[in-house]
Parts: sequence; structure tokens; C-alpha cells
Amino acid sequence: MPRLRPVDLIEKGKGQLKELTGYPIDSVSEFGRVEDGWRMTITVVELSRIPPSTDVLAEYVVGLDRTGDIIDYRRGRRYFRDQVGEST
Repeated sequence: MPRLRPVDLIEKGKGQLKELTGYPIDSVSEFGRVEDGWRMTITVVELSRIPPSTDVLAEYVVGLDRTGDIIDYRRGRRYFRDQVGEST
């Protein structure tokens, strides 16, 4: 099997998470190698509002195997789009 580039792994992970949760993807804030594959943090829009600054976002921590298939995920922090600062 040909080696996947990080950008391909990220796109594959984003597509799978959207399919699993039904939420639109907002961004990827973290991506890296772990012992058995890859780990990434993906931000999704769980609730779209007007104005968009009040959208409810959530960070999902996603584990990918070596081929880029999701093996686990969990929802982490939820927040409004206009909140500033690092996760706690």
C-alpha cells in the first residue's frame, strides 16, 4: 500500500468524522503520529446560529490507524465560536 501524505490522512479523517457525527467540519487544530497510527483534533460546528459568532463548536480527538481509518474518537471541549483562549 502506498504511504499516505499527512494532508491525505487529515482529509480522510475529516471525511470519516463528518460521516460518523453528521456535523460540518470547521478546522483541524492538531495532527501527529502516535505509536499505532495518528491522532488529530478536529473542530466541528455542533449548532449553527445567527450570528455565526454564537455557533456552538466542539473539539473531537480522533485516533486513526496507519491507513487513516478512524479507530476511536471522543468529544472534548464545547464552546461558542467567539470564546477566546486555550482549552483547559
